[in-house]
Amino acid sequence: MTGVQAALGRWLQVQRWFAGKNQSVRNVTVTSDVPLVPAPAHDGPEARLLIVAAEMGDGTVQRYQIPVGVRASVPPWLCADPIAVVDGRLFYEATSDPELMSVLLQRVAAGGWSGPVRFRSEQEGALRLAARAGLDVRPLQAEQSNSSVVFGERFILKLFRRAVVGTNPDLDVLRRIGGEAGAPIAPVLGSIEVDTERGPVTLGLVQSFAPGAVDGWTLATTAGDGAEPAPDDFAALDAAVRSTHPALARAFGSGALTPSSAGRLTAGMSVRLEEALEQVPALRPFAPGLRASLAVEPHGPPSGRLQRIHGDLHLGQVLRTGDGWLLIDFEGEPSASPAERVAWRSPLQDVAGMLRSIDYAARTRGEDGPGWAHGAAEAFLRGYGGITSADRRLLRVFELDKAVYEVLYETRNRPDWVSVPLAAVREALGQQPAEAPR
Repeated sequence: MTGVQAALGRWLQVQRWFAGKNQSVRNVTVTSDVPLVPAPAHDGPEARLLIVAAEMGDGTVQRYQIPVGVRASVPPWLCADPIAVVDGRLFYEATSDPELMSVLLQRVAAGGWSGPVRFRSEQEGALRLAARAGLDVRPLQAEQSNSSVVFGERFILKLFRRAVVGTNPDLDVLRRIGGEAGAPIAPVLGSIEVDTERGPVTLGLVQSFAPGAVDGWTLATTAGDGAEPAPDDFAALDAAVRSTHPALARAFGSGALTPSSAGRLTAGMSVRLEEALEQVPALRPFAPGLRASLAVEPHGPPSGRLQRIHGDLHLGQVLRTGDGWLLIDFEGEPSASPAERVAWRSPLQDVAGMLRSIDYAARTRGEDGPGWAHGAAEAFLRGYGGITSADRRLLRVFELDKAVYEVLYETRNRPDWVSVPLAAVREALGQQPAEAPR
């Protein structure tokens, strides 16, 4: 694997799911190499599952999983993403290979171990017959931090690229409440996990696929000829979010929002703000207003509950199907630590995330956006229900905190989009930025 390991640093930096685009990669080490399809006797494909450690320019280490296909000759139907050519064999990203992905689904359906990798069928028999049926295979193109493959428009395999120790929050939520009556969450059908020297790591999961489903972002941004989305396009989305929060509270517990927990919320937002101010010069003129506004206590006595929430809720994380809305991707914010992703937070932070996403979608629509955004946001709040005047004040704090997070995220990943959350910050403060310090 020496030649492949040397090429991985360059290859990683151009992958859309790679989180270190704003840094250099000093070195990449393969820490786990598990054969999924053994080396063939003749000209067939080989598949390996790699866990790699990327040493970043700032000295930190990021770990990723990379399913790798190996072929001596490449069939014309395979659109391979090459990593390296070593000894006449092509090493490539395996999610583009239908043959190898079909084998991977079969391994999940059958269960069992391959070295340190455990394949598990979470619902007995749900995958086994279908996995043998020669389903059409296609990778999805829209994801950022993960990779997904669809099988016969019936199943979807999500591969978690970041190899983080512990059970992935998405898998944890799906195991506990997926398929629960009233919870708009598809159950997990299968999973892939690996034992590493640092502990167990979730590599992937399988769910039922909803053919014809469309995500909320697409609905909100692609109405043709300047037409606004139809009012009923988003009907019942508020109810889907509302019903998810009690299910999460039942599964993971909840507690009162007290003065001390409100203080911790404020402290967390302050840390995020100072990080953003340090890395985004365009945000610094707003610093006085932001520091004054991002505090929970001045907005009234804290009330409500803290619990497990979605943590990264936006229009791209909801799917409209023929049967209603589904919430997906319960991993939490991509930049959050494992502990932050599972910490109890206010459900209003999910509501704020959806309101910020509506604002984002509206701003991409152009002149007709603001009117649609106001109406859509108010309709969502009415449908979610139980939003008091004190909740509204707290929501404004959470929306501003989310906008600050978005400014930093866009600066790191999509600089051309920074103006969207910056405009939201300016409008939320209701003032022009203070003069930047000299």
